[in-house]
Amino acid sequence: MKLLKHFCLIIFIVNTAALCLYGEIKENEKLKAAYFPNLIPNPGFEEDNDNDLIPDFWKMEDSGQKNGLSTSTETVHRGKKSIFINGKGAWHCTVKNIEPHKYYLFSFWVKRDGWKDAEYPTIQIFDKKMYLDELFSWGAWMRMSWYLNSKEVRQTDIKFVNPGMSHRIYFDDMELIKYGMDLLLPEDDSALNTSLPEFVWRIPDDDKILDLKIELSRNDNFKDKIVISAINALGSSFKTKDKLGTGKWYWRIKVYKNSNMITSSETRSFSVKSDPFPIGIYGATEDVFGELKEAGFNCVLASSTKDYVLSAKENGLKCIVGIPDKSTENGLDVRVKELINTSNILCWYLDDEPEGRCISPINIWKWGNYIRSFDKNQLTGLALVRSKRAGDYGDAVDILMVDTYPIPRRPMTWLSDSIDESSGSMSNRGKQVWAIIQAFGWSYFSESPILKNAGNPTFEEERCLTYLAIVHGAKGILYYTYRGGGYEIKNFPEHWNDVKKIASELDILSPVLTTPDSNNNLVLNLTANVSANVSRGAKGADPEKQFTTHRDSHEGDVGNSSPSLNTQHYAVDANGEPAIHYLLKEANCELLNKTRLFNVARKDMESGKWAATADAVDGRTVRFIIAVNVIKRPVDAVFHSEQLQGNNATVLFEGRNIEINNGRIKDHFKPYEVHVYMID
Repeated sequence: MKLLKHFCLIIFIVNTAALCLYGEIKENEKLKAAYFPNLIPNPGFEEDNDNDLIPDFWKMEDSGQKNGLSTSTETVHRGKKSIFINGKGAWHCTVKNIEPHKYYLFSFWVKRDGWKDAEYPTIQIFDKKMYLDELFSWGAWMRMSWYLNSKEVRQTDIKFVNPGMSHRIYFDDMELIKYGMDLLLPEDDSALNTSLPEFVWRIPDDDKILDLKIELSRNDNFKDKIVISAINALGSSFKTKDKLGTGKWYWRIKVYKNSNMITSSETRSFSVKSDPFPIGIYGATEDVFGELKEAGFNCVLASSTKDYVLSAKENGLKCIVGIPDKSTENGLDVRVKELINTSNILCWYLDDEPEGRCISPINIWKWGNYIRSFDKNQLTGLALVRSKRAGDYGDAVDILMVDTYPIPRRPMTWLSDSIDESSGSMSNRGKQVWAIIQAFGWSYFSESPILKNAGNPTFEEERCLTYLAIVHGAKGILYYTYRGGGYEIKNFPEHWNDVKKIASELDILSPVLTTPDSNNNLVLNLTANVSANVSRGAKGADPEKQFTTHRDSHEGDVGNSSPSLNTQHYAVDANGEPAIHYLLKEANCELLNKTRLFNVARKDMESGKWAATADAVDGRTVRFIIAVNVIKRPVDAVFHSEQLQGNNATVLFEGRNIEINNGRIKDHFKPYEVHVYMID
């Protein structure tokens, strides 16, 4: 009795599975018919409404042989009927609604009862005659397909001809589809939160290999485009590996067979939202998450427990987490999966200053590979203090975090030099460098007599280091630390307020900081002179020297400062380069319209006239100059370019405007001072 019950249960399960599979097939058929309709009438030969034993819409051309053409109910590919030819004869039907000069996928199923050399049936379509001379096998149903151009045809006769073979040949399930493509994702005019979009499409099914070219462009005429290659054999989706820039994109897909383009999709558009510029802090405890978010921070680096990560998520903060219990693999995969499933991981912190502890780069890479075995899109990073090792460790991670802390013993440029060396020495230039900014006093971390009284950085020093890192290409800013060793930043309220104020500025500037650096559209010349009565120091430069960095040119503009070459005092940094380091950014007005940045600009501008009309103007470019004085002396600087338009520049966060006179911006920099200029 138990055996019978089990047997019945098995039957029920099998029948249920068969019904589900049949339902899935029917659903796929409906989708296929909706997007790629079959133009052949009665393609399976099932309909015979007049009961004349001839499928509706089809005709026979019999040469007189008995049973030369007929339908079969015994040998079918699918359904209940097929057609066959025995000896000489032909079947044909007329297909209407053909579009000229389009590619069509023509296919059918065929079965031969035998084979004899030089006995080849033919098919005629679009005034083209084709021999089925490649069909050597017999006794089983085979699918045949072609990609055919309709040329001038608007309707066509499809004809299956048997010239007189010694065996019977069957045909079933004809299909003639105008070849097309349906774009599914990204949806048209959608806004994406990721810079690594996945492209998904639908094309007619076929067993031939097709080349697909996904074209991406910033403009709808595709004058300058990115082309991504794919093939249909790998599926109907493709996820980009290289990040796309923020802003609007246009895309389409072209399909090729043997270098002939058989279709091109319509053009769709999408926009990539700016990935938030990482603004984080080490050592934060859960009780200050709300305060951090309000101040402008968007990520934290501390505990790798699930509760900590979820608490950060509730407060709108992403997490940079280390691998939990890295010393043991017992149950490690479970803990890593739990953290990944929280969907709140910004980056996995694989190690801290491994070059000082002889942790090998390949060991770091293996841990990153382990993390990506659970989710290939997870980012990995590590902190490095010796930038000369960036070429070794940078290839093991996605993000290299530079943690050089210069105050009080070293020049500010130790940080920028480390960032430059790290960026330049990594073999994969697509990787990012983030900066870890000193936000502590060395006296809490070092027993050195020189550092025993070293206090926190001043506001000017903290802000200088932050913006200097950005000027030199840092794509994220982390502060060390909220808590670490015997140090707690909350014990220094004034310093903590300074750090929060700077984080708030970065949060406001985030839409600009995530745009690509502008290196080509506007070249600025810089004159940086020591202010009156201030010595230029031992490393002063020749006044006629043309300064050159990896980013821009700085020319000695002697005609706009001291009247005599002999008394010209150039302000230079510890490397003998101009003391003002700067970065030019450009952003589209559309991207900034709804950000906090314009609200700040309104407050900083005297008239408010430009900001009040900004929302009404589309496509306008807004330029930003971030300029940093890296020395502990006041500096007078002049930025000059004939392309600098407008009458005024807004100096953000300072409540003032500055005149642009004949393409020149002249301004004064206090020691370690930062100015952020916004220019329409």
